[in-house]
Amino acid sequence: MKRFPLTIIIFLFILAGCAEKSEKKIKKDPNNIYRIKKIRETDIPSTGIKIEKKLDYIKGEYQEYLISYKSDGLKIYAKMNIPDKEKPKSGFPVVLINHGYIPPNRYSTDDSYKLVEGFFAKNGFITFKSDYRGFGNSDRHESWVYNRLGQIRDVKILLNSINSFSEVDKNNIFVYGHSMGGEVTIKLLQTDKKSMIKAASLWAPCYERYPEVSLFFIRKGGGREAENVKERILQKIPEENFKFYSVTNYVNFINTPIVLHHGTNDKSVPLKWSLNLVNKLQEYNKNYKFYRYTDDHNLSNNFFSVLRKDVIFFKSFIN
Repeated sequence: MKRFPLTIIIFLFILAGCAEKSEKKIKKDPNNIYRIKKIRETDIPSTGIKIEKKLDYIKGEYQEYLISYKSDGLKIYAKMNIPDKEKPKSGFPVVLINHGYIPPNRYSTDDSYKLVEGFFAKNGFITFKSDYRGFGNSDRHESWVYNRLGQIRDVKILLNSINSFSEVDKNNIFVYGHSMGGEVTIKLLQTDKKSMIKAASLWAPCYERYPEVSLFFIRKGGGREAENVKERILQKIPEENFKFYSVTNYVNFINTPIVLHHGTNDKSVPLKWSLNLVNKLQEYNKNYKFYRYTDDHNLSNNFFSVLRKDVIFFKSFIN
């Protein structure tokens, strides 16, 4: 039997050890479908939309519908508002509405962000607002770690499914995102490789590295909960992979015009986060407008005037 030199045997042991470590690393982060670059490079298919039932009807303004669709096998509910007016030849322009954080058991598909939906619909836009997984009656992932990371996939699938409606003008799609929904919207812009979105509005967006973007709010409650949450995240995702899920790392991918709004009295999302985003948009020479207000997280004192700015901004891109 042929004998191998000792140096070769040692080398083979080292190689096997490296392979084992690599294998463990792959197993520890199996759900890399939620990485921003992975989503950008993946052709996420439409799953179709089902109209569950009609909701409120406001004559001369809009008809509301409860709809549903599948995202990664989960049933996700959403709200659709169709303007109660003659449909343009090319269809109604679209606004996707990405809502901010509301405790999942208090979130309502029908009532949450109703004023935002209604305002855009009254101004001639057909609106779609996804619950995201885990909110309201929508299904949730078996691991809560992937619920927030999966929100972008829920919205991407909705975006790719809305063309099934004849009322939709697929060439004029816009996005509104508030707070947590701002993070979802930034991810949507970063993964919009086909340039489906014409323009976007961000209200006090959560622009921070992962998972600090979530831990920041948990720390406000005090105690060790934030540390406990990070430990549970580390059971699924190694720390060296956090960068793959962070909106702060992919601003260079954005090619969509943005209007950004933030209140200087915001007690929830730091104004600094928007200022950091502005710096990055400037660095990469992106198309944006930034407005700051002496106002709170919801821009309560300027609410409808800011929405009017959004409508004007969006309509300036309609062709």
